[in-house]
Amino acid sequence: MLCILSALLGCQGMGEYRNMLYAALKSGIDPAAIKETVYQATAYLGIGRIYDFLVATNQIMEKCGAISTAGLRTTVLVIITHGPA
Repeated sequence: MLCILSALLGCQGMGEYRNMLYAALKSGIDPAAIKETVYQATAYLGIGRIYDFLVATNQIMEKCGAISTAGLRTTVLVIITHGPA
């Protein structure tokens, strides 16, 4: 199921992504794994292509009760800067 969601992220298939996300949540896929899939896709596809999917994911998870403020996992973004070589 995560592979299908990933493929839909890559081909920008928003309509079917939303359908499959509902199906994934109903079938018991861990919401944290779904969110991590979206986060990882950002590195490959860019925030401009993923942002709408992230918003849709948050909306659908909230609607399905898959997001709670207790026990949320966090993803840490580390930015490494290098000085002049």
